Amino acid sequence: MRLFEEDVAPEDWRARCTAVVQAGATMLDMLAAIDRPDADRIEVLAHLVDVPGRERHLLRTGVERSSPDLDTLVDLLAGAGWHEREIHEMFGVRFVGNPDLRPLLTTGDMGWPLRRTTPLPVRMATSWPGVVDPADRGSAPGRSAARPRTPLTPPGVPQEWQT
Repeated sequence: MRLFEEDVAPEDWRARCTAVVQAGATMLDMLAAIDRPDADRIEVLAHLVDVPGRERHLLRTGVERSSPDLDTLVDLLAGAGWHEREIHEMFGVRFVGNPDLRPLLTTGDMGWPLRRTTPLPVRMATSWPGVVDPADRGSAPGRSAARPRTPLTPPGVPQEWQT
């Protein structure tokens, strides 16, 4: 299958997606977002497939983090509804014209969990497993110190290759 990648201006998003769908790419394989805080934007990607024509189209656009509005694709591609709800809930992108942007997973009151600038309380409250080696903890009175951890080895790598 041939892959065509294209960057699209946000104001041309719907028109370009419509043209690709009318050309035969009627299967929505993926609609996703990526937060780019260094560029102050959120990228939205659509992967559309023309199965009989054996073509894949990856369309990318970016919206500003301060005003993340993008035209909906729900009436063009029915499968886009769930994806748009998820992107709205996790990144805060508002899909103009989508009649149902209810949260799927959260209560909607915690901000946008997949934006890199959103602090998640559970990350701060939970210690990372493996931070402290049991051998470094010392021993409790009446007990011997824990034995050092055996280093994990990658699966399928012979022992003699490991140093």
